[in-house]
Formats: sequence, C-alpha cells, structure tokens
Amino acid sequence: MNGDFFDRLDAELAELTRQGAHLTAGDSVCRRAGRLARRGVAFALVAVTLAAALVSEFPASASGHGEVAQALTAQRL
Repeated sequence: MNGDFFDRLDAELAELTRQGAHLTAGDSVCRRAGRLARRGVAFALVAVTLAAALVSEFPASASGHGEVAQALTAQRL
C-alpha cells in the first residue's frame, strides 16, 4: 500500500461526503422526531412500571384508602 492508494481513498471519501451533505438537514429532523418518540415511549413504560410497583406494594394507599391502612397498622401494633 502506497501513498497513491490513500490519496485516492481520501478523494473518494471526500466526494461521498460532499454528495451526502444535502441529506443531513432533513434527516436530522426525522432523527430528532424518532428520538423524541422513543423517549416518550420509554417514559410511559417507566411510569406504568412505577405505578404497578406502587400499587402492588401499597394497595390501600394507591387506591385512596390510606386512612384504613394506617388504622389497620395501628391495630396490629
């Protein structure tokens, strides 16, 4: 491999980069929208998982009957 090979490779890469330069403007909008959609789905899954964990861990408090849960706990002590 000599210097000619690398010069030719550099020229080809530069040409390909120049030809693809117009794709970055519109493509970044699509990537951003896709990234936001994935984040939204991830946040929704985390929220559902957290809600399910809280309901299973504290069923009386999660259903709005916290006073009943406290009274039952106080009676057991």
